[in-house]
Amino acid sequence: MKLLFAFMLAVLLYLVQYILFNRLWDKKLYITIDFAETVVEEGSRTTLVETIENRKWMPLPILQIKFATTRTFLFAEEKNASVTDQYYRNEFFSVMPHQRIVRELPFVCDKRGCYRVNGMDVLSRDLFLTEKMFLHMEHDATIYVLPRRIKAEKLSFSMDTLFGNIVKKSYMNEDPFEFAGIREYQPYDSMHSINWKNTAKTGVLQVNTYHTTFSQEIHIFLNLETQIVPHTNKLQEESIRIADAMANWFLFQKIPVGFHTNAKDLYTKEEFTVKAGAGNNHIRNMEIAMARIDLTQARGNFAELLYAKAMTMSRNVKLVVISNYRKTDLVNMYKLLCEEGFSCSWIMPDFFDVEVSEMCMGLPEFKRWEVTYGD
Repeated sequence: MKLLFAFMLAVLLYLVQYILFNRLWDKKLYITIDFAETVVEEGSRTTLVETIENRKWMPLPILQIKFATTRTFLFAEEKNASVTDQYYRNEFFSVMPHQRIVRELPFVCDKRGCYRVNGMDVLSRDLFLTEKMFLHMEHDATIYVLPRRIKAEKLSFSMDTLFGNIVKKSYMNEDPFEFAGIREYQPYDSMHSINWKNTAKTGVLQVNTYHTTFSQEIHIFLNLETQIVPHTNKLQEESIRIADAMANWFLFQKIPVGFHTNAKDLYTKEEFTVKAGAGNNHIRNMEIAMARIDLTQARGNFAELLYAKAMTMSRNVKLVVISNYRKTDLVNMYKLLCEEGFSCSWIMPDFFDVEVSEMCMGLPEFKRWEVTYGD
C-alpha cells in the first residue's frame, strides 16, 4: 500500500511539474546577446556578452542557448562551438529562481564588415529532465568592424607628396578669430601659431588651429572592380583602407570630404554616396558606410558613376580616384575630366611586383600605392 501511495505521489508530482514547466518555463525569462562595443576596428579585440535573467520563483535546471555569428569572429577554441560557414555556439546554463547570469566571450574581429546576431534558439528541460521545451527568440545585436588603419608613416609620406599643396592652402586661409583646437606641430605650420604653454606641458611642439575660409572639397571615388582575379579580395580591402585613411587625413586637416563608390550597401543593396562634410560625426558615418560595403554583390560601372557625380560638382572640387582597375574606359574618362577642368588624382593600389602600363604612368597626378601580399 505504501509503495502504491509513493508511486501515485511521484506521478502526481511529475504531472504538476510537467504542467507548470510547460506553461511557465519561458515566463519572466529574459535573454540578451550583445556586443560590448558596437563600433570597433578590424583586428581589434572585443567581447560578446550573454545575459540571462530568470525573474520567477521556478528554477530552470537546464537552459540551452544556440545562436550563430560570423566565422570571422575569432573566439578561443571551445568544445561547445562549431565552425562551418558560420560560427555556431551551443551554451548550457543552470538557472536558479531570481538569478541573473552574465557570460563574456572575448573574440578578435578578423575582417571588416557589419555583422549581426539576429536570433537565438532556447531549449529547456523539466525537473525530471524528460520533457524538452523549445522557443525561438528574436534579438538583434549589430557590430560595425571598421577598416584597419594604415601605418602612419606610409600614409603621411604619400599624402604629403600628393596633397601637400591643398593642406598648405587650407592653413594659409585660416580665420584667426575662429579657434578650432590644439594639435602637434607640422612642418608647414607657422612659428607664430605655436602654443608655448601646451608645448611646455607636453614636451612636444603644439600649435593652435583655426577654422579655415578655404572652401575646396575633396571627393573620394572608390572603385572596387579590380584589374586581375588573383588576390582580388586583398586588393579590395586594401582599397577600402586607403579610402578610409585618406578621408581621416583630410578631415584632420579640416578639409570637407565626400565619398562615392560603385560597391553596394549590405542592407539597401544600392550604391551609396556620403555628401561632403567635416567633423567627428561625419568621419564616423563615412567609416560605418565603408564597413557596410558588401563585396559579394555585383558592382556598377565606375566610369559612368565618376562622370555622373563629377558633372554635378563645381570645378573647385578635388576628385581623388582609388582604383586598381585601369582599363581604357576608365583611363579615357579620367583624361576627359582633367581636360574639362577638374583637379584629379588617381591612386592605384597594386602588388609591388605587378607592372603598370605607360598609359597609366603618364596620367596627370597618377600615384601607385604598393601592396605586399602580406598586407
